[in-house]
Amino acid sequence: MRRALALAVVLLAAGCTVGGPAQPTPATGSTPGTTTPEHTPTASTPVVTTPRALPDPAFDGERALDHVRAQVTGADGGPRYRIPGTEGNAEVARYVDAEMAALGFAVTWHHFNASYGCREVAMHNVVAERAGTSGRTILLAAHYDTRPVADKDPDVGKRGQPVLGANDAGSGVGVLLELARVLPPTEDAVRFLFFDGEDGGGYLAPCRTDWILGSRAYAEQMSAQDIAAVRALLLVDMVGDPQLLLPKEGYSASGPGAHVQDALYSIADQLGHEQFVDEESYSITDDHVPFIERMIPAVDLIHIIPGDPKVFPSWHHTTFDDLDHVSASSLDAVGETIEAWLATL
Repeated sequence: MRRALALAVVLLAAGCTVGGPAQPTPATGSTPGTTTPEHTPTASTPVVTTPRALPDPAFDGERALDHVRAQVTGADGGPRYRIPGTEGNAEVARYVDAEMAALGFAVTWHHFNASYGCREVAMHNVVAERAGTSGRTILLAAHYDTRPVADKDPDVGKRGQPVLGANDAGSGVGVLLELARVLPPTEDAVRFLFFDGEDGGGYLAPCRTDWILGSRAYAEQMSAQDIAAVRALLLVDMVGDPQLLLPKEGYSASGPGAHVQDALYSIADQLGHEQFVDEESYSITDDHVPFIERMIPAVDLIHIIPGDPKVFPSWHHTTFDDLDHVSASSLDAVGETIEAWLATL
């Protein structure tokens, strides 16, 4: 899918040039031609947000961070990687299922098979829904799988190691699980989508492993009636960094969900959340794209560094994607903004 970028930036295999058609950037995949990070990622000073009162129950970033910890920590206290087809992946899917069921959501699993790393892998999206009365549906989404290789690590010797994925994708799942606890009343049904198979693009080339496998499989099986009922899809991906920056993702800004994006950024501004940057940036191949292709209003909230040819933070797809790079304050800013947006519907 190709579109002109607002910033007229093209990411090509040879690097970054100006002008020409847009090349979608994998949301959690290496930008074609990306070079090794110039420095070792370190924890940074948090972006400051303006304190203000919210109704009770209010979104709690510390609770969301607890959900991130639960995803990345195995039963033995060691790291838990959530690579598709592994037990760690299945454990987190069961964790999401149990958390959502305990909150009263109707939980189902959407099963599908996909080519992943030179073999066919059984995958599963976890779907949790609260019924509504309007006949319309709000979709809230994140992916829970993690990248099998840290192929952007500054240490070449570690590039074959798996990524812990505290930010990518633990942060998005943490936000959604906490949001489910404080979900305001809505006439619309609210469906949470936890996607598998987002983050394997390019894995074990020349075997074909694509990005966004779970979201594409889910969108492709939606009926025309189901698609027509969707009021909006909101995707959260890589939203925990202490120096979180959320400029307007390009496909969201130019697609059928532009009005939803504008509403979210207006609310974030009213709440004093400086992480939301009201300017259009790169277009990213992420789990919202299959829904935009079906003309569903869809918005991606994702950490992008405006004007940086590397696009994403320096920990991205490295062994440094750990809990040191996740902030409760950033999770709070994202969750509170979404909570306030839902309350306006």
